[in-house]
Parts: sequence; C-alpha cells; structure tokens
Amino acid sequence: GIILYLSERAGLRPGSLVARAYAPMIVSTDRAALRFFPDDTERISAVLPSGTVVRPILVANGWVELIVWGDFRVFGWMRQADLRSVAGG
Repeated sequence: GIILYLSERAGLRPGSLVARAYAPMIVSTDRAALRFFPDDTERISAVLPSGTVVRPILVANGWVELIVWGDFRVFGWMRQADLRSVAGG
C-alpha cells in the first residue's frame, strides 16, 4: 500500500523520463581537447585524434558532452567546433 501511495505521487513528469538521442559524431580536429567541464580553462581529461567516433549526450552553449564510442570510460566536454556529424546518423 505504501509503495502504491508513493508511486501515485512521484515528482517526475513523464516527459522527464524520455531519453534524448543525438546522432553519433566524429572528432574533426586533430588532438582535440576533452575537458571535465565545458570551459576553455578547465583541465583536459583526454586528447582525441581526428576521426574518433563519439556519442553525444548533451549539447549546450557551443559545447558537447560526449562519450567515446567503444571506450565508455572516456567521457567529458568538447567544443562543438571540434566535431562533425556522421552522415546517416
């Protein structure tokens, strides 16, 4: 009964549970900086070579939060200008 009562009063709107999907992208700049936070003065967590395939999670203010395709332990923020879309998504 308690679980039913609480589930009826869940604070999340149904739309907030929908996952956003962004098409894969490719790093277009050689030695592109992947940073811990979306700021040019932030520490670099990795340097990615041109051609690296990434999965964007969030796009905001000229920055893309991403995960490196095939190595999900490498993630962070990169300037959107250092990326290009993959044809056909």
